[in-house]
Amino acid sequence: MHLQAKLIPLILVVYLGFYPSTFAQRKLIDISNEPRISQKTKKYILGYRKNGVQFFSELEPSTLSHGFEHLVTFYYPLPTSKLIDACLKANPAKLWNSQILQLNMIYAPHTDSLCFVSPDSDFQLKEEQILFITLRYFAGIYKLNTALKVTLLDRENGIFEFCYLKGGKSIGKQRLRFYDSGDGGTVIEHSSHFQSHSRLRDKRLYPHFHTLAINELHKNLKNLSLH
Repeated sequence: MHLQAKLIPLILVVYLGFYPSTFAQRKLIDISNEPRISQKTKKYILGYRKNGVQFFSELEPSTLSHGFEHLVTFYYPLPTSKLIDACLKANPAKLWNSQILQLNMIYAPHTDSLCFVSPDSDFQLKEEQILFITLRYFAGIYKLNTALKVTLLDRENGIFEFCYLKGGKSIGKQRLRFYDSGDGGTVIEHSSHFQSHSRLRDKRLYPHFHTLAINELHKNLKNLSLH
């Protein structure tokens, strides 16, 4: 009888696919000894523990009912369907890679893994992934860490959404909407709905520095989609 009681959990795991909710989950603290992540980025990620988050799977997108709006449009000489496909197939390590943009890693919830994406790989964006990015301004003198969760990749309606994480310095989301330009090309409206702890930052700093960053993102996307 005693042996039978011990075997029941094993049978559940092997045959029924049942696992305890905390079984082998990726913890934030796991990055402490990861040499591919800078100390500043580690501090940023570990900072989410102040909100009671222990596991990467517990990182949630933020929500925002009121805030600031920022909108920039970009033109691409490609049909909308082809541009959307190019976006979905683009390697994020190439998209977020420029003088300002640096992709540190991606958390993939479906495999509960941390992905250090090679530019030469066929890695693609998927919904629910979390991108950990460093923004480098003033020739890298000032570095700002941020994270975006991929909350929507709607090919049919041409809408992509990326949300800032709950408990971060900024909350809200970025949205990309794809429109037929009428001349065989496509217009992407890149809008941001955001708010932080500082009204000065939101009104004066965010629009300028955010525009610098997304200009580089769309420059990369244009180069990848046209070649």
